[in-house]
Amino acid sequence: MSEIMNGKAVSERIYHEIKQELKYEMIKPSLAVIQIGNDKASELYIKNKKKACDDTGIFFRYHHFDDNTPELTIINKIKEQDKAAAEKLELKKQEVNELAQRLYKLENTNMELLKHGMHITNKTLEIIIKGLKPITNEYNQRGQNITKDQLEMSSIVEEG
Repeated sequence: MSEIMNGKAVSERIYHEIKQELKYEMIKPSLAVIQIGNDKASELYIKNKKKACDDTGIFFRYHHFDDNTPELTIINKIKEQDKAAAEKLELKKQEVNELAQRLYKLENTNMELLKHGMHITNKTLEIIIKGLKPITNEYNQRGQNITKDQLEMSSIVEEG
C-alpha cells in the first residue's frame, strides 16, 4: 500500500537535524554560489539555497558576474575574495602534481622491469618508488635529467 508523505514536514525535520548537528561542529560548513548572467530561474534557485543555508547555519557566499566576464577574471576575483580557499586549491594542485610525478616514475620503472621479465609486487611497490634515483646530477630547468632518462635501482625488485 502506498503512503502519501508530507514533504514540508520531512523537509523541516531534516533542516532541524542539520541545524542541531552543526551546533556542535568546530568548523562551519559553507556553500559558495557563482552566478554568471541574470537568469530568473537561477536567481530563484539561489535565493532558496541562501534561505536553506540561513535556516541551518551554513555560511553562504554569493558571487555574481555578467555574461561577458572572462573566465580568468572570475577565477582571480574569487581567489581575492577567499584567500584561504585559494591557498587550499594551490596545495591540492601541488599534491596532485607530486602524485602524478610518482605515478610516472612507477610506470616507467614497471615498463623497464617488464622488459627484463620482472614485475612489481605490492610488497615492494613503495620501496621501489623511494629507491629510484637518477644516475647523474645534470638537470634542465624543469628538473628533468638531461644526460640520461634511465633510473638506477637497488636489488629490491623480485623476479617474476
